[in-house]
This record gives sequence, C-alpha cells and structure tokens, in this order.
Amino acid sequence: MCAECHTTDYQKGYQLETDSYRSSWTELNVSCQACHGPGKNHVIWAKNPEKIESTEEKYRLKVDFKLNKLNSRYEIESCAPCHSRRSRFSKRYPHHGSFEDHFRLQTLEEGLYFADGQIREEVYVYGSFLQSKMYGQGVSCSDCHDPHSLKLKKNGNDLCTQCHRSQRPLRDFKGIKLANYDSPSHHFHSKNRNTKLKGQGTECVSCHMPERTFMIVDPRKDHSFRVPRPDLSIKLGVPNACTQCHTDQSNQWASEKIKTWYDSPPKKIHYGEVIHSAQKRTSKAEGQLVGLIKDLDQPDIVRATALDLIKNYGRSGLDLRISSLKDKSPLVQAFSVRSFELLDSQIKLDHLGPLLNDKIRVVRMETARVLASTSPDKLDQQYRDPFRTALKEFVSGQEWLGDMPASQFNLGILETIRGNLHEAENLYQLTLKMDPSFFPAYMNLGNLFNRQGRNKEAEQMFRNLTERQPEEGEGYYSLGLLIAEMGKIEEARISLAKAVQLLPNRPRVRYNYALTLQHLGIRSEAEKSLLEAHLLDPKDTDIVYALAVFYIQERNWNKALSYANKLKNLLPPNIPGPKQLIDHIESTMLEPQ
Repeated sequence: MCAECHTTDYQKGYQLETDSYRSSWTELNVSCQACHGPGKNHVIWAKNPEKIESTEEKYRLKVDFKLNKLNSRYEIESCAPCHSRRSRFSKRYPHHGSFEDHFRLQTLEEGLYFADGQIREEVYVYGSFLQSKMYGQGVSCSDCHDPHSLKLKKNGNDLCTQCHRSQRPLRDFKGIKLANYDSPSHHFHSKNRNTKLKGQGTECVSCHMPERTFMIVDPRKDHSFRVPRPDLSIKLGVPNACTQCHTDQSNQWASEKIKTWYDSPPKKIHYGEVIHSAQKRTSKAEGQLVGLIKDLDQPDIVRATALDLIKNYGRSGLDLRISSLKDKSPLVQAFSVRSFELLDSQIKLDHLGPLLNDKIRVVRMETARVLASTSPDKLDQQYRDPFRTALKEFVSGQEWLGDMPASQFNLGILETIRGNLHEAENLYQLTLKMDPSFFPAYMNLGNLFNRQGRNKEAEQMFRNLTERQPEEGEGYYSLGLLIAEMGKIEEARISLAKAVQLLPNRPRVRYNYALTLQHLGIRSEAEKSLLEAHLLDPKDTDIVYALAVFYIQERNWNKALSYANKLKNLLPPNIPGPKQLIDHIESTMLEPQ
C-alpha cells in the first residue's frame, strides 16, 4: 500500500498462488513522471525545443498542468490518487481519464470521518477538501502548495490573505467577501493574551483547519476549511477547534462565545446532523436523507454518503435515487447504484441496465456488482454483453487487490450471489487466513453455513466472532437468531440481550429480543422491548403487528385495536390482513365479558 505512492510506476506483482510479490518500480521516490506521466516525449522535446512550435504540443507532457490551469479538477484529480482514502482497481495508472476510472473513493463512513465530515482516521485530505467551499469555487492544490518544493507558497496567515482580504484577491473566486480577516475583529484573539496558547487563536489554520496526528509523527490538517461549530459538538459529540485549544473549557462555553461574537446562529440543519441520525438508523433520518440528496448545493461526497445510508430505509426516496443515476458526478452516480443494493431484483433490472455502458469505470463496475444479485439473463438483450464485460472489470479489479482481505471477501460475496457456495466458502476462509480479525467474513461464513443447514458450524463461527470482537453487536445478534432457530431459546435470550446493549438504536434487534422473551413467558420485558422497537421505527409493520398480537393475548382490546389500525394505515389497502385483525378484535370486544 505504501509503495504505490512512495515510488514511481510501481507494479505490485502479487501472486495469490504463492502468496508472494514480484514488485517493480522505476524510481524509489516521487519523480517527475509520477505526476506528469511518462516523460519520453518530453525528453525528445527538451533536446530539440525549436522544432515544436504549437502551444498544445509544447513540453510534450502527458499531464500538463499549465495547459489545463483553468480546470482545477484536472490538477486536483492528479493529486488525489495519493492523497485520498480510496481503493484502486486499475492495474496500471495511465495518467488520463477521471479519478473514478481508476479509484473508488471512500465516502464519509462512520469510523473514518466524524459525522459532520471532519477527519477521524487516516483519510488523507481529498475527501475533506471535496466538502469545502474552496473546492466548489475552483481552488486547486497549487494555489497554496508548491508541488516541487513541497512547501507552502507563503507562511502563516499570509497564505490565506492572498484571497481572504479587504482588497481584491489575487484570483477572483466567486463568493469571497472582502474584509480584513487577519484582525481581532474577525478572530477575537490576541497574540499576547494567553501565553499558554502562544497566539494560536490568531492563526487562520487553528480555527479553520484543526489537525489530528497519525502514526504519532504525522500531524495532518483538515482540508474541509470549516467554521468552528461547538454547537455540533454538543449535539453529535464531534470535536471542534475551540475546545481543542481551550482544553479547560466546555463545548457549551465555546458555543456561547461563538454566538456572542458572530450573532448569526446557523439557520440550516448541518449535513452532519442528518448523517449522524442515519448512522443511528433513526426514523427521522429517512426524510432528512431525501432532502440531503436532493440539495444540489451540498458537496458531492455528502450526497453520495446520504445515498449509501438511504439503502437502509427500504424504498425511501426511490424516485430520487433513480434520477441520481444520471447525476453529473460519477461519485454520486456510483453510490446511487449502490443504493439499489437491497431493493427488489425487478427494480434493479428496470433501472440499472443503461449504466453498464457508462463512460466511467467505477459506475459500470458498481452496476454489474449490484445486478449480479438478480437474474442477469432477464436483462434486456442489449445490456447482457455489457453486463458480462463490466463484471469482468469488477473481478479484475478485485484480483489486482488480491493481497487485501477485503478483495477476497468481495469475491466471496459475488460467488455467494452466483450460487457457487463451495467457492464462496473458500474465499471467506482465505479472507480469515489473511486477517483473522476481519469480522464481516465470520458473519458471511456463518450465514453461508446456516443456508446449507450446517448450523453447528455456523454457531461456532458466530461464537468465534463474539470471542474475538466482544464489543461487536452484530456477532451477538446473528448468534442469537441462529440458536433461537436451533431451539436454544434461553441461550438466544442472553445473546440477544447483549446485542440490544451494543446496538441500542436497532429496532429489529429489540424486536427479535422481544419475541424471545415472549416465547419464554417474560411478558412485561417483552412488551417493553416491543414498545422501544416501535419508538425507534414506527413504520415497521412487523413490530406493529407483534404489538397488536401481544395485546390480543393480553386481552387488552383497546391497545390491540389501536395497533391493528396503525397496521392498516401502514399497509396497502389491498392487503386483507389488517382488516381481518380489526374485525376479530371488534367482534371480540362486543362479546359479553
């Protein structure tokens, strides 16, 4: 992984059969050709520059930033491959085409980014820069960084005040408000006020680019250039620049200071609030995600993240997902496709076929991957060959990453979908051999064994997971469901109780725990768990039905009728079940007591 960006023209040469490498490279450093591409024609030009007169051919560089200086994306996407959290699926990087032709960018995933998009783990800078207004207005890396000296173009606040100042900026970026930003009237700090902080509050980067340190020695600044939001720290538990310096003060103190200084509390809900809510799978996030995806003023990486999260809410926002398949952003397109992952096969077949011919490789590959779970022979004839081609691209990309456990796991999922269960089992086992802590492989292998009726092996797999990762709730949940199916109800209760503890915002976990309690006759606890599940997801018809049945069993007819009516309102009118349930309850209520 490291060598790919710390050499030039690195070829991995991994051989799965022997679990060995035959790697090669042209230089043990980042040379000119790492960024500008193959330099043979440039050398020819350098020897005879007078023979080439046209501007277009001047320098003869594969990647010529001067010729594309008005296209900031051209430069940024040349830097992004080594300054982003991404996976590569192109065997050789040809220095042309879109970033998404060769790489799949990681969105604002929980654990990698804080909910509001601040960097958390080592995600480098591209994903955070995509969130910034600067990126949206055409600022590029070389506006601040010298790519050859690796130094900043100016020191301290002078770097920022090239553009953010009271007189006309060096470059006319839309939306810059002329003002004196390098003054106490803006930052409200004095260079001499607090000797402990050494005047850091007067530095633009202290407030707008807070840093986190990785590998002990690598402090990295957040490139989303955000304003400090201690109010979000209170709501979401995310960090903020104020209390990272003022460690002896609270988020509430910082929030009050911001209100006093700027007198302009945010009027619009921040996308971090929606992402945080969706990560907890709350019911209110469903509509908020739709709004976030629809808002074209939001950064593409934010909208892509919202599309990835909305797949947990059934068919919610389906029309919007369909329209997003034609979005101008390849990143949004790819995650629009991914949002179809859990939908019915027919919906996938009806809408995804055209994207198999998309000009961007990651879109084609993602489409083939999602369609693989359907019956591809039911695709329109015109899309069948493109499907096979795109699926080969997907497999080829995973094989190039064959030394990574996640790639073997992804191939295992594909073979599971195809029904090649023996091959899938081998791939999941290989994943665990490469990385015994890769918990999704335990999950999938356990489910695979269960599917084949090998429940003892499935149970052992889930128990291995809970032993290796005792704080991972999914393992306890899957184990509880399995052993309940095997008739070990009391053991299932214990496992599901642990799952509820570790996954408190998952309504289906509480629902299944309640059913187990009900089976054991622990009815008061079962009622409590069902009501908590319903509170988390009022639209889950299974939970509503379970409550109606529970109260029928309790002969609490008024409550039973209330939930039966809720069920009727949630389901289509052509489904007879709710009406039959209501008729039964009402007729029973009329009987003499």
